[in-house]
Amino acid sequence: MTVEFPGRVAELEGALSHVIAYLRALPVHPETHRQTLAAEKVLRQQVPMTTFEANKMYACGIVAIAVRVRGSRVEIKTSDVDRLGTERQERQANDIYKMLKIGVELDLQAEGDEPLYIFR
Repeated sequence: MTVEFPGRVAELEGALSHVIAYLRALPVHPETHRQTLAAEKVLRQQVPMTTFEANKMYACGIVAIAVRVRGSRVEIKTSDVDRLGTERQERQANDIYKMLKIGVELDLQAEGDEPLYIFR
């Protein structure tokens, strides 16, 4: 199960808990009992968080901005361009500043889709 909207999932789990409580209040029936046990088992299961990644690259193939989202945690990185020299580093810093100032739109992909950028 992919958790894309944690708030919505929590809302649905709360609704399912209310349905279980309602069914438990009804007169006992074997099928109702089996179904409430099955629903309670699902609610107890831990759902793994899906990781989403995206990046914005320069035309030369260097990653300008890489983003990883896992649950409610966001990690933002940029490439290590030490090998490119001072002038290129200053240009990259300026480019990243401009991108962040005006905003950058990135299409997130679930982990396991085609690889985007390796986080270290």
